[in-house]
Amino acid sequence: MPEDRAPRDPQLPSREPTAATALDGFRLLPRRKLPVIPPKGEPWAGLLRPATLVWLGIGIVLVVAVVIGLTTSRSSAPTTLEGATAEASAQADELTATLPAPPVSVQDSSVVEPCVDESDRQQYELERVLTLAPGFDPAAWAASVSDSYEAKGWSVVTEAQGEDGGTSIRLIGLNLVPLTAIVSPGDDGTTVTLRSISRCGTA
Repeated sequence: MPEDRAPRDPQLPSREPTAATALDGFRLLPRRKLPVIPPKGEPWAGLLRPATLVWLGIGIVLVVAVVIGLTTSRSSAPTTLEGATAEASAQADELTATLPAPPVSVQDSSVVEPCVDESDRQQYELERVLTLAPGFDPAAWAASVSDSYEAKGWSVVTEAQGEDGGTSIRLIGLNLVPLTAIVSPGDDGTTVTLRSISRCGTA
């Protein structure tokens, strides 16, 4: 027995070499240690902080939600002028149906104009003037529209118009096609002007 080696304690279990331990001396790179979560009460460091992990998870969820939303809206959006016109008209019809009584008269001044991006596409600019019978309550209707559309997830902005009790209601749904209703009381009845601009589409 070499003099510089201490005798092995006979009570300790013998350690037989294995295939894994036999190759320890031939490693090209040092063994990397996995990150260890510090015990309770000790400060966190680096990316292992709980707040960092929480914000990272929130960021991933938001990115996935945005990607899914954009994919869904793009796949269902009309690309033709006919489809875009039908989409804007359907929204105006749906809002008209919320009136407490059908309009006495309807004047339609809608037109088709070149798209604002100066491309060869076109868009539908809707404008309808609905004349309502006397007795219509603009404030009550505006409140009802605001409640029902907000419940559907629409953005609703209501503003007073003039000093005669007029109201402007701007509605934007998930399809991002705006619809505005301008309520103007008068001596001979109330007029509701609906305006909307459709998506750009090919003829």
